[in-house]
Amino acid sequence: MLPLYDAILVPDDRDAVAPADMAVPEEARDRVTFTGPVMARERVELLARDTARFRLGVEGDRLAVYVSAGGGGDPCVERRLLETMDVLGSDTGIHLVIGAGPLYRGRVVHGPRMTWLAGAGVAELMPGLDVAISAAGYNTFFELMHAGIPSVFLPQEKVADEQRRRAERAVSAGAAVILDGLDASSLRAAIGRFRDPEERRRASAAASALVPRNNARAMAAELLRLVLPPSEIEAAEEGVTDELLAASVELGTGIDRLFEIGRLLTLRKANPRQAPDAVIPEADPASVSRHAAAIARATASHGIPMPQAMRIINTIVKKIALGGAEARARAVLGLLGDFAAFDDWAGADSLMKVFVVERDLAAPEFAADVGTFLGRLHARGDDLYGGIACLCAAQDAGAGDLSDNRDLLRRASARLAGERG
Repeated sequence: MLPLYDAILVPDDRDAVAPADMAVPEEARDRVTFTGPVMARERVELLARDTARFRLGVEGDRLAVYVSAGGGGDPCVERRLLETMDVLGSDTGIHLVIGAGPLYRGRVVHGPRMTWLAGAGVAELMPGLDVAISAAGYNTFFELMHAGIPSVFLPQEKVADEQRRRAERAVSAGAAVILDGLDASSLRAAIGRFRDPEERRRASAAASALVPRNNARAMAAELLRLVLPPSEIEAAEEGVTDELLAASVELGTGIDRLFEIGRLLTLRKANPRQAPDAVIPEADPASVSRHAAAIARATASHGIPMPQAMRIINTIVKKIALGGAEARARAVLGLLGDFAAFDDWAGADSLMKVFVVERDLAAPEFAADVGTFLGRLHARGDDLYGGIACLCAAQDAGAGDLSDNRDLLRRASARLAGERG
């Protein structure tokens, strides 16, 4: 069946797979790509150690020992978990984190110095762990090594999974030990080895070096090459940066929101009906991601709810016809800061809609002019709806001439000064 596939992707390193294990027909071999290990999380998406330990309930300097049951569907899982808890549960220097897995249907045990995790999604919590006791299934093995967790592996016999060979790679690297059973004295000795902070440090460094990077983005790119032009793949590879992923985790927002901010910063035409010739310079995807992350952080610092944030960013960008992504980002950041003094984001969106598309001033210059007007408005103690009324009155006084934002702002500022007098 392999020749029928357009691509054959192997989520491991080429030198880690024995040629005898790769039975690929000659006519399909040129479609085989080794991407390297693929995990659910990048390192920048993992929680800080203190945060992870807090969420896991690990107190003080107790040794956090992760006991993994993989997916939880193996018939021996319950026995292994309970035996491990019997051996280590009475040790007051240990906090057990039980990863039962989403398929686990056995007995659930709770007790002091114990955290029971029933579902999936443990990867982001791994920086809070000190040692792991686990089988050597693909996902858990690579997540542990990528996170730098010294491990005690108990390889399981599987029809299509060479767990012992995988575990031996970690042992050879100095990142793990292998046990062939849950003998109490052997398990205590294995855990005892990693009680030494220096030994843990060495094993952790060895684990991280064994799996230095997550190749999920490389795998995604290979899949997308089947359906998208190379230029789009290259832009995505450059734009989906560690900084972007870190911002998504830090802010607790979906990465799609950050993509949408980046898209707004790179719209080819600010407003096709009103500014048909306004084409922005080509943007570097990595810099666009950096600007998008900065804007997302600014919206969080100003306490703007994300739906409102997206509306005001969209409105600001659509009023700008000149400048590239960096200029637009500077304008957005400046105006968000100016509007923050009013804490009325619906009003901010309404006020920006009063302006026409700016086709003469550069984005930061236009934003600075609006910011000056907002500063005068705030100094008077007026709200944004007072500013909207002032702008509309200035428009009426100008006999309906809406083509010049700078003149509109000048006339509106003069009205504010006159009212003050």
